[in-house]
Amino acid sequence: MVYDPNRLDQGGREAAYWQVRAAGVMSLVMLASNFLPLGPHVEGFVGFYVGIWFVLFALYRKFDDYFMGLVHEGALWALCVLGLWLGVQGLLSICEGFYGIGYSAGGAELSADDRTFALPAQFNSAWLIGSAVACAFHAGFLYKQFRGGGNA
Repeated sequence: MVYDPNRLDQGGREAAYWQVRAAGVMSLVMLASNFLPLGPHVEGFVGFYVGIWFVLFALYRKFDDYFMGLVHEGALWALCVLGLWLGVQGLLSICEGFYGIGYSAGGAELSADDRTFALPAQFNSAWLIGSAVACAFHAGFLYKQFRGGGNA
């Protein structure tokens, strides 16, 4: 890596790694807040903290190449979780549409309340998918840092 006087020094790099770990813990709190009543202040704080760090990872250019490689790995994990969730949602929507067509073709009337192929409302929220993606990002980052080896 070429020397860049604007890059973070050793203390800045250590602080960045600790901030990632803190944001990882907060993303777990975000995920838990989907199932436990933690209150709007806790949800707001952890969401703000994790969100600000995601923006910082995307826009700040003073991290070294190794750190950005870890960020890249975390982003891959996060995109995989998001892609799987969208794929499941898409398949369920297609199945629900065909279910209605088949029901109608059989001569019966489909009730508007029949949500056979829909995710339960608790698992169909933006906060849940956001917190799952945040957890996946931090899991990918930390896995690559501690177990992934290679050239990050």
